[in-house]
Amino acid sequence: MKYGQIGRWSAFILALALGASLLVGRFMPKQVVVSRSITIAATPQAIYPLLADFRNGWTRWDASDDEDPGIAYAYSGAVTGVGAMQTWISKKRGNGQMTLVSADTLKGVAFDQVVGDGKDPFRMQGTLSMEPEGQGTRVTWTDHAETGSDPGKRLMAPLLTKMIAQSMEKSLAGIKTLAESAPLPVATP
Repeated sequence: MKYGQIGRWSAFILALALGASLLVGRFMPKQVVVSRSITIAATPQAIYPLLADFRNGWTRWDASDDEDPGIAYAYSGAVTGVGAMQTWISKKRGNGQMTLVSADTLKGVAFDQVVGDGKDPFRMQGTLSMEPEGQGTRVTWTDHAETGSDPGKRLMAPLLTKMIAQSMEKSLAGIKTLAESAPLPVATP
């Protein structure tokens, strides 16, 4: 076989593999939903300040910060609860913002998150819900994201799901450690 034929065959195989990947991507789910839970030996009122305050709460336990020690945060809106906003600049995570859209001292918080600049940022909605469980509180973190109709984004969904789940598990463990280690001030909504 001559070099020209090898090149053509290589290009054909590469194009076939890319086409097959895109075809598979078209049949992948349009939504990514990831949820993890942990039981914490603390009351919802003791856990709430960690969830409802970006400055003094999230930055103490959010595992995604471990990915980029050089991340730079800015805060605006309410200090805690509904309307609190955190923006960040990060070379590794991408720039983004998160806004608390609901907050309840007994039930938890919900947030909207946008990551990425440009015309097609990644959007996600999430909740950190609290429910009494025995002598403690069950905290469940659930994220919802749309991959849209782009087959390439849909192909990334399993990897994205795995990355989000790992970060959630580590973050929930951080919340547990903080909430169980020392009494925290009770925040007001």
